[in-house]
Formats: sequence, structure tokens, C-alpha cells
Amino acid sequence: MTPPLSDFHDAKFPLHTHATCDCCKQMRRCAGPEEGSMKLARCKECQVARYCSRECQVQGWKGGHKDECKDFQNKRNNAVLASGNPRAWAEFAQWREYHHDSITNAALSHYIMGGKGSEADYTLHILLLYQNDDSLPVERKFRMQGCRFVHKTLSYAPDANYDPQHLIPPANTMRALMMFRQYAARDLQERTGARRPPRMGSYLLTLKFGPPGILEPAGLQPFFRIFAFADEHLRAKVNEERLPAQILERIFLKGRKQRFCCGKIPGMPSCCCGGWTHDKRNLAKQDESDQETDGDQPSMQLVPGTF
Repeated sequence: MTPPLSDFHDAKFPLHTHATCDCCKQMRRCAGPEEGSMKLARCKECQVARYCSRECQVQGWKGGHKDECKDFQNKRNNAVLASGNPRAWAEFAQWREYHHDSITNAALSHYIMGGKGSEADYTLHILLLYQNDDSLPVERKFRMQGCRFVHKTLSYAPDANYDPQHLIPPANTMRALMMFRQYAARDLQERTGARRPPRMGSYLLTLKFGPPGILEPAGLQPFFRIFAFADEHLRAKVNEERLPAQILERIFLKGRKQRFCCGKIPGMPSCCCGGWTHDKRNLAKQDESDQETDGDQPSMQLVPGTF
């Protein structure tokens, strides 16, 4: 029996993304058979948005990225102030892209357990601590300090003394996330012509860039994203041996990528994953590597990712 591609659940096709222009939504893997035929450039100021052309960048700026970019620049400045590292925010942007699929599948596990409609009321909230260590690769730059599946009504008042250890986000952050989720669901429905709004999940990352035990000069920095999934994902079975938070913590610690593939595109020389998902792995060596770090913990079905 083929092991599941995801350690969070046994869905045939785990949630995953491909490099995409944030304006025209064209995926790099669909641009053409020639490798490198489509290059995505990051927004120089925020390091988050990516575009395939100057035209898309200008259109994206006019279409709403202007306000978002200013918010990200503010978070960038706060990250630099707290950490003393001018690349702190850029490293987060790259780290988040690398681990996005793992985070969305962790959130999906909770939505599977919560049942249909739970995505409208809950989000996965993760508290992360920046590792200001030049010897670490970007994919291991953040450690998980806590994780909680939070209802939208469980939040602190804006003027309350926010304690991140309870993993309850401020009310204004939760409100902004839920409003963004509703807008994205309507936009996707209009673009696809679907009869009903798509299922749209979310996750919230609360970032601490300064050293442990020291208050952030401008407070902790929130960052949230939404993602779509299908009814068939809700029929998957979740991992009954480990909680999603336990799996995520290990993935972040080791800098791993989940295995995934959605097949080939006509005219393309390779499949979705480029082949690495289907490579035969030396599971014995993988188990030994995991045991060196985790003692007698059971090994996960993971393979190292490229970054």
C-alpha cells in the first residue's frame, strides 16, 4: 500500500501550491515547456508579492497591492528593529512560502475534524520565534512556540493586554482575517463562475523577531493567508497518531517539505513535482536520521526539500 503523501491526512491530493504571478495568476509550471521560460520577481519593498512582468506589477499595485505593501513594509521595519537583522523580514517571506503547504494541510486536518462549515468560523493560529542565526538555512529560521485552532469569537479586545502565550489573537487581527477570507471567497467564486462560494480556510502566524524574554519594540507581527479546498478533502482521514501541531513542529525544526504531486500537464516534460515525489527513498537511512534528532519518536514520511 502506497503511504499517504501528507503526514497530516490521507487525501489523495494534499493541498499544495505552485509558483504563481500574484496578478494574472499564471502558474510558472504552465508557462511553457522551456525551463525558466517564466520568471517571477518579488516586490522589492515588501518581499511578499511576486509578478511575472512589469505590467502585472503595475496592475497589481493599482489593484490593491499598494495598501498591502505599505502594511508589509511596516512589518518589515518592525522585524528589523526587533531583530537587528536587515534581512529578517525577507527571510520570513521565503520561509513562509517554503512551509505554506505544510501549514495549509495542518489547518485542513482541523477542518476535517471540525466538519463542513468549520472553515468559516475557525483559523489555525501559530506563534513563531525567529532564529537570528546566519548558520541556519532559511527553511529552519523559525521555531514554533505554540499552535491553536481558534474560533473567530475567541479573541482579545483591541485595548486588552495581549498575552501571546494563550494563543488568542487580538480582535482587530481576527476581524481583518475573517473579512479578507470573505472577500477572497467571493472573488474566487466570481472568477470561476461557481454556483456557491468555495470552501476557504485560513491560518494566522504571529511573529516574534526579537530574542526570547524581551518585549518587541513594536509588538508581535501578525501575518495571515487564506487557501481554498474541496469537499473531497473533508472526506480524508487525519493522522490519529500525532496532532497537527506535533507534525508541524518537527517539519519546521528539520526544514522539511511535504511530498505532493497533481500529475502531468500536456506538453510539459515533467509532472507537477518535477519527479522528486516519486523517487524511491532509502527509508532506513531516513529513519536513522530522524532518530538521531528525535530519539525513539516514530519517523515521518518526509523527504528533504530544495530551497
